[in-house]
Amino acid sequence: QKSVKFDWGKKAEAAFQLLKQKLCSAPILALPEGSENFVVYCDASHKGLGAVLMWKEKVIAYVLTYKNSPYSGGLG
Repeated sequence: QKSVKFDWGKKAEAAFQLLKQKLCSAPILALPEGSENFVVYCDASHKGLGAVLMWKEKVIAYVLTYKNSPYSGGLG
């Protein structure tokens, strides 16, 4: 709304900096123990595909690829 003043204080700046840090750092992935009950979630479209390998609700690895992208093929 045009009539509402936008207030960017110290609390908002701290939250923004924390969000930037989390988005720019690698996620902490779990190490699998044993060979039981792994789950793979995947999704695909005409633009790319992605998959996540999970064990006991913990992310073990993930992969994303995008068609015609210089950033395709990332493996976590």
